[in-house]
Amino acid sequence: MNFVRFSCVILLSFLTTVSVGQDFKGGIKAGFNLSQIDGDKLSGYHKGGLIFGAYVNRKLSSTLNWQMEMIYIGKGSKKGINPDKNQFYYRRISVDYIEIPVLLQFWADKIKTNFELGLSFATLISSKEEDGFGETTFIGPFRPFEFGSLVGLNYAFTDQWSGTARLTYSLSPIAVENKVLFTVWNRYGGSYNNVLEFTLNYKI
Repeated sequence: MNFVRFSCVILLSFLTTVSVGQDFKGGIKAGFNLSQIDGDKLSGYHKGGLIFGAYVNRKLSSTLNWQMEMIYIGKGSKKGINPDKNQFYYRRISVDYIEIPVLLQFWADKIKTNFELGLSFATLISSKEEDGFGETTFIGPFRPFEFGSLVGLNYAFTDQWSGTARLTYSLSPIAVENKVLFTVWNRYGGSYNNVLEFTLNYKI
């Protein structure tokens, strides 16, 4: 697919560029996510997606790192058919992005763990909404860009291998039409990506 070729070229260029910096460490990462879209009247992390990309990391102090990534990530939401729960319809929303997270990582040496937080900027590569009858529109069309926030932790298995668990959430609505969602606490407009990410990272 075109967006896969495009993302591979960008990721290789990214790694080549950062590898010339003596103060930087680089690596690659891959994994999966579970996602939902707040505002689409569905609930639950039922949509699975892939993550792959590259990162560059620089040590700022003995306990603080700066990291920037460039990843492909598939997000969205899904509701399957489940007669036992009176669910007789199928819905799926897929939104694929090239995303650039920028993070600060706080290193806890005794437990070999980084606690991280940051912001991200993403460009929409493709989108698709479908039900049991084919392609349709639930909340689209989608905005070409997404701004997000993230928090997570990394555990170092070895000097080269580590694992990351991360929660990311949109700061800007992902769809053009401003849908309104009512909750127990408040009311707000828009549809927002809500994603749990799990990746394995290899330091080059």
